[in-house]
Amino acid sequence: MLQKNKRLALIFALISAFSISAAAEEAPVSVKAVDPLENSPKEKMRLAIFGSEASTASCAHVKTIDKESVAKLDAGLDKFLKELLSAVKSRDEKHMQPLFHRRTNTTLAAIGESHARMASVVGLPLDVSIYKLWALNTVDGAPKGLNCEDEGVTAFPLYGYPLQFGLWLQVMGKAEVGRIFLSVVPAEGKWNIGSYHFHQWTHAEKDAGTWVKEAFAARDSGDLTGAYMRFDLAKKLLNAGKFLEIPASVDAEKARESIMTSEKFLETVRMGATKDDVPFIATLLVVDGVGLLYRMRVAEEISTVDIKKRCREYAIKVKNEDWAKGITGLRCSFLMPKEVPEKEGALGGIYIAFNELK
Repeated sequence: MLQKNKRLALIFALISAFSISAAAEEAPVSVKAVDPLENSPKEKMRLAIFGSEASTASCAHVKTIDKESVAKLDAGLDKFLKELLSAVKSRDEKHMQPLFHRRTNTTLAAIGESHARMASVVGLPLDVSIYKLWALNTVDGAPKGLNCEDEGVTAFPLYGYPLQFGLWLQVMGKAEVGRIFLSVVPAEGKWNIGSYHFHQWTHAEKDAGTWVKEAFAARDSGDLTGAYMRFDLAKKLLNAGKFLEIPASVDAEKARESIMTSEKFLETVRMGATKDDVPFIATLLVVDGVGLLYRMRVAEEISTVDIKKRCREYAIKVKNEDWAKGITGLRCSFLMPKEVPEKEGALGGIYIAFNELK
């Protein structure tokens, strides 16, 4: 792997943090209840929260501005939330591991890696707070999506729990803002983390809404590739995982596709190279804004000198294209013959910012 300077280390950290969110969506940490529904835990609490509407599946916002409000609702939940906030803020995996449902088999190493990547994205120190807490009433334990009207999002409960909570944390760091969505479920006489997903909320100190505005401005100026990439970046920031759907993410995707199809985008940025040569291309969150990731196939192991040379040649070529004015840099990653395009290769790669090219 290439040695990274301090600036590139931050860029690569952003890449890693984004991939962990994608991985969490593909294989979320989640559990199924083992309790029969007729003996489900916290039934009295469910009836107390939803009252006459308890027979209708719904999502209810639980106010947390009053520090005593959750304690009045359930002392165990209040204790769980305080422990969770403390563990995330301090990035203490030993403190956090017991909060996960035991059947998730969440290891200290996995928690530590997640905390490290989160810190690298938003920057230390962390200020962690509850952004939203929702009570999810499934009635019969069905995992059907529930609309949470106060935010216009859809929360997808875990199967088997008539009452559970959807918790959206805000993580403010020195550089950026992130969010964590968790499913909180009752089991074995306590509250547990049933699913966990960290996602980046701002990039270059701009949220998805600001990136959408920049995308429309790029479109109006004729920079279609730049508009496409900014809509794609906004969609990535709005990816809250499998258990929380943000409608604006769908809107960003539709706006992106109205600019050009993904096939047309790939055809444009591949610049005549074959899919065998460049089998994977994606937009990338980089320090200066939005960049491109090329994963390129090589016949055999190449040296660090060759990696730098090849990537520099590609970067110059991309920078000089008319469609590339909205792009700030290129990361080249190199794949050996048997390595899959969807994952980083053993050879690693290098990022080149266009403003550093002579």
